[in-house]
Formats: sequence, structure tokens, C-alpha cells
Amino acid sequence: MAARTLTIDGKHVSADESATILDAATEAGITIPTLCHLEGVCSYASCGVCVVEVPGAKSLLRSCVQAVTPDMHIITHSQRVMAARKTAVELLLANHPADCQTCLRNSSCELQEMARLLGIRERRFPRTRPILPPDPHGWGV
Repeated sequence: MAARTLTIDGKHVSADESATILDAATEAGITIPTLCHLEGVCSYASCGVCVVEVPGAKSLLRSCVQAVTPDMHIITHSQRVMAARKTAVELLLANHPADCQTCLRNSSCELQEMARLLGIRERRFPRTRPILPPDPHGWGV
């Protein structure tokens, strides 16, 4: 397969023509945060955290599904990108369980860490799904 040359945050990168922006960045050692791979958080390409800016594009692009194009210029951490990532994480947190102390992922929760890195300290959006009561039968049979 042919290689494509692109620029990510000013760094010239070569990527396979079938690569996504996220693939190319990862291969080049450039971190683009993403949460869509986490079980129970969101489906593929739906988290919105991996967005990047490409000058001339109508909107921000989801790097996990956007294929690279020749001579593409990609910005991974602009103000616009960071604001969109923050909103995406805030939307995920709206329906995320708030009782971190009893969660199995406490202290190793990628969503929690992403919220911390983005400076999110409180929930901005209301919950849209009902909170289900605990199963009275417990885990044992």
C-alpha cells in the first residue's frame, strides 16, 4: 500500500493510505485521547473525544474513523478541539454513575482521568437515563 505524507501538530508523518488519523498519530508517537474503546462507555466513534482540527474542513473530525489524505494538516490540541473534547466528556459524565467509591474502576477509570485532565470538576449536563436501583438479589445465587 502507498504511504501518505501529512503533518500532525507541525510534525511531518508518513502513514499508510488506509490509516486513520488516530493510527497515524499513534504510530508517530503523538497522543490523541480517545474513550470509544472502553467497554460500557460508548460505541466506536461515538465518544467524540478524539476530535481533531483540519484547516478547511467544515467541522472537527473524529480521528478514530477519518482516513488520512495526502498533505493533510492536522491540529490535535487547539482551543476549539479542547473545548469540544471537554463538552464530549461532560456529556459522557451526565449518565455515568457518580458513586466512584464503589465502582470497580475507581482509581483506574479513564473517563475519570480524562475529566481531571480537562479540568471538569462538576456535572454540567443533567442525567437523561434513569438511575436503576441495586439488584436486591445481589451477585450470589
